Amino acid sequence: RKGRVNDNEAPGTVECRFRFRMSIMTQYGKTLVFALSALLVLALSQLSSYLIDAHLAIGETQVLAPFLYFTHVRNMGGTFGVLQGHSYLFAALSTVLIGICSVAFIRSKPTHWLQALLFGFIIGGGTANVVDRLVRGSVVDFINVQGIPHWQYIFNTADVFIHLGIWPTLLISFLQARKESAGNAH
Repeated sequence: RKGRVNDNEAPGTVECRFRFRMSIMTQYGKTLVFALSALLVLALSQLSSYLIDAHLAIGETQVLAPFLYFTHVRNMGGTFGVLQGHSYLFAALSTVLIGICSVAFIRSKPTHWLQALLFGFIIGGGTANVVDRLVRGSVVDFINVQGIPHWQYIFNTADVFIHLGIWPTLLISFLQARKESAGNAH
């Protein structure tokens, strides 16, 4: 019997099912997780911008590993450097978008703690880039990954957190929609 889930399985086999359960949080809990994660991301991103600004001249590169460099560049444009020279326009548009999304999230029904955390990553990263634009006149980018064909982008800590928030959020949304549609089919 040891090592078997039921009598129909061969001896020594174990059925392994991983179920990720997310419990619904209260409105207060959701807002607290969202706000704390956004503030943590904002603080970490601003600290990294400060440290890069203080220790690397613009254009200077520090090799950390064969695949990872820190190269201090400034982005006065949008994502991937589009529309250079319009930093304050992007700051204004981003501020409005961040405000609308934050209010909508806080007013939405209670959600899972992971969704609140991930949304905090997105809003905190976006806010950090806005703060860079307002304080420094441009976004401080420095993470320079080497060895990826056709990849020449340099990004920052805020961008990492935005992606760490967006991609799992999209995956969770896709899986939830799939589960709901499967439930409605029965």
